Amino acid sequence: MTFTLSPLGMPARFGAFCRRFARDERGISVIEFAMLVPLLFTLYLGISEISVFITADRKATQVASAVGDLASQSVELTNDDITDIFDAAEVLVRPFDSS
Repeated sequence: MTFTLSPLGMPARFGAFCRRFARDERGISVIEFAMLVPLLFTLYLGISEISVFITADRKATQVASAVGDLASQSVELTNDDITDIFDAAEVLVRPFDSS
């Protein structure tokens, strides 16, 4: 099977499909498209939100581990040490809000 390319670089069969789709007066494909667009759009937004959640979870785990490491390295913690540890935690949690 060979593809001939149109001037824009798209396969000629795809161009023929688009022309046939535009001339279709039955409306079946338009209705199917209208039914699928909300589902696909919701799926896309859901996947992007899940990826942000996973990134935030990994950041929280990283911050907890780093704060634990820094706190356990000292025999006695002063207020300045605790302030420094929390400042380091704020840097690690970026770009998320530290609160």
